[in-house]
Amino acid sequence: MLSGCPAEVDELDQPLNVSGTVTYRGNPVKLGVINFLPTFAGGLPASGKIANGQIRDVFTREPGDGIRPAKYRIALTEYDQAYVEGTSKRSFQGPDPVDVAQALNDLKGKNFIPARYSNFKDSGLVEVISPSHHTIRLELVD
Repeated sequence: MLSGCPAEVDELDQPLNVSGTVTYRGNPVKLGVINFLPTFAGGLPASGKIANGQIRDVFTREPGDGIRPAKYRIALTEYDQAYVEGTSKRSFQGPDPVDVAQALNDLKGKNFIPARYSNFKDSGLVEVISPSHHTIRLELVD
């Protein structure tokens, strides 16, 4: 019979809770989604929410499971609350076209983040997430 210490857990591979801020032109991004794409083959992508400039609830497979330490490309999309509410009102025929049209009209003239930030390749956003670096600060520009 062999005795010994239990296997050590590699802390560099433990899931992390990512948090931080996202601003555009110095103002917090109100409502959106943030996505993380690993830069290496076989890595797991992750996503989370942006609410009032705060990055929250980043997960890989299921809510609460965090994100693995790695280098990630980042893409984000900003939403408008009226649009989200208008398109989420569904019946068996889909969203109410009047609500969607009104929500789209409300979006005109608002300063949303540039569309390039919604694409991993074009965003230019890259972060290395590690046990010592899991709070990020993204300052978006035109």
